[in-house]
Amino acid sequence: MASGKSCLRQAGEICKDNPECCTGACRPSSDGAERCAYVGGCHQQCEICTDGASCCSGICEPDNTGVLRCAPPATPDCIATGEICAGGDCCPKGPTGICDEVSPMLPPKRCLGLGNPKGAGEPCALPGDCESGVCAPAATAALECASACLDEGAPCTARTDCCAPLTHDCMPVGGPPTCVELIH
Repeated sequence: MASGKSCLRQAGEICKDNPECCTGACRPSSDGAERCAYVGGCHQQCEICTDGASCCSGICEPDNTGVLRCAPPATPDCIATGEICAGGDCCPKGPTGICDEVSPMLPPKRCLGLGNPKGAGEPCALPGDCESGVCAPAATAALECASACLDEGAPCTARTDCCAPLTHDCMPVGGPPTCVELIH
């Protein structure tokens, strides 16, 4: 991972603590178990991917077992926007590269983008990049700001993307993550 730590579990898998998850987030789930959770926006290094457009680094390549995962850039001078971080190594390097929690008081710390929130259809890496707070896969597979929350079946990057986050979650059910109804 960009933070220099290795991860063991993918989003949706049972976990004990945050560092164990490729997303850096182990959260309570609707079934009572703690599970690795999607954290919104682009996927961090080591997460399973289908193409580079979904990865913070922009690179999706096979690991030593042939599974496609988000990979680090060829020349990692600094950590890309959206990646998990620990300190001052975010791009651009120096005082403008900010490493902080995307959601107050919730790990993981990620490299934050700079600038004003963007409107619907504009490219994004994190939910905070968007006026709506939703950065989700577009028809082109790239991440774009959505105009509002996402309906059931829509491609998503976090539970909070879904219009009914108390009854729906962003989960990979037979394909890329989509907003699906939780079974109680």
